[in-house]
Amino acid sequence: MGKGSPFPEYDFGRDQLNIWIKEYVVYLDQEGAGEIVKAERMLNRFCSFVHDRYGKDQLSILMPRDTKAFQTWLHDKEEDGGCNYSPSYINSHLVALGQFFKWVMIRQPGLLQGNPMKNVSIVRARAEPEAKALTPRQIISLKNTADRLPLFRTRKNARPFRDRAIAYVFLSAGVRRHELTGIDAIQVVPSNVEELRKARRAKIVRVRGKRKTERTVFLSAETRSALADYLEKERPLDAVPGARALFLSAGPSEDKRLHPRSINKILDYIGRVHDANFPDPERRLHPLAPHDLRHTCASELRRGNPDMTDQDLMTYMGWSDKEQIARYTKAQEEVMASFVERMD
Repeated sequence: MGKGSPFPEYDFGRDQLNIWIKEYVVYLDQEGAGEIVKAERMLNRFCSFVHDRYGKDQLSILMPRDTKAFQTWLHDKEEDGGCNYSPSYINSHLVALGQFFKWVMIRQPGLLQGNPMKNVSIVRARAEPEAKALTPRQIISLKNTADRLPLFRTRKNARPFRDRAIAYVFLSAGVRRHELTGIDAIQVVPSNVEELRKARRAKIVRVRGKRKTERTVFLSAETRSALADYLEKERPLDAVPGARALFLSAGPSEDKRLHPRSINKILDYIGRVHDANFPDPERRLHPLAPHDLRHTCASELRRGNPDMTDQDLMTYMGWSDKEQIARYTKAQEEVMASFVERMD
């Protein structure tokens, strides 16, 4: 660059958003950040938006009007299912962008003409219901609904045995949504269908959690049976060569690994079917979310194993501090009432 350039030591051949995103992802990986794939996907979505907007993905041209336009674009965009992106999902994009731009400004001062996130406000969202632990009655009727899913799912690409297995794995393993979709079939021990049916104990090893942590979770007898049914009856229908994921998407798809947002749709459907079959208001599940079942697993582990130490529970659930124990295992009124009832 000539004299007086605002970027005297900067290589403009690298002034490409996609290059900076790749370097940022490497940085996140080195720092042990969580949900790196999610952040990369969101940043690449912004990169594609910028390229469509300007015909190039030059980083140094970005202004607040561009991120505001991206926010509007996300708000108006429809998912494959026909509904708009949720406010929380849009805000996740904005958070990822904000962290990315801060990193760029530290790495290359003066490259950006100010912070492109200036005056970009998050989307106001309706308060989402707090994740809840299911009561013993709700667990019973949920399992009954899951076991009868093959009777309800009649469309061509329905995978009722897969959806049933997903519900059971959540209940016994207490995994997070992204942890479940990240599990490969080879991580199930034993992975052979007949051995899994006969096993007195089975587990999923190397479940990758936050901050690059790994842990082992165990599968109850009912979960072993549900998973064996899926592996035998439905997974072969979707297992293209090279498919490693335990839970696969149905129908034609290059990436057969089930998307985390698909998990929400599956559980939402199960919750609706459950409530239609069990109209008792005290059993109502919808909206049923992945974290509801994670909370339920933690609560049931605590309730059924009073001798379990805090450290044991933290290790199994993949928690980093004890504050989460109180949050996840807080007894609901009906559960607490049943405890008192048994005192007589």
